[in-house]
Amino acid sequence: MKKKTCQNGGMMDHPFPEQKNIRKHVWCEKFGYFIDLDACEERSYRKVPCRRCFAKLIQQPLPFD
Repeated sequence: MKKKTCQNGGMMDHPFPEQKNIRKHVWCEKFGYFIDLDACEERSYRKVPCRRCFAKLIQQPLPFD
């Protein structure tokens, strides 16, 4: 088995380095399973029910003080 190296040529300390951007997963109401938010957005371009659901997911509340 080959050892994995980093892009800078150094050895990796851990086989699974921490991810810099954590992906957000949401519950898909139409299909009934968790899906990545980016995949949900791509699906919303093709399917109307997904488009409505995605619009609700990304809607932010107004900050009333």
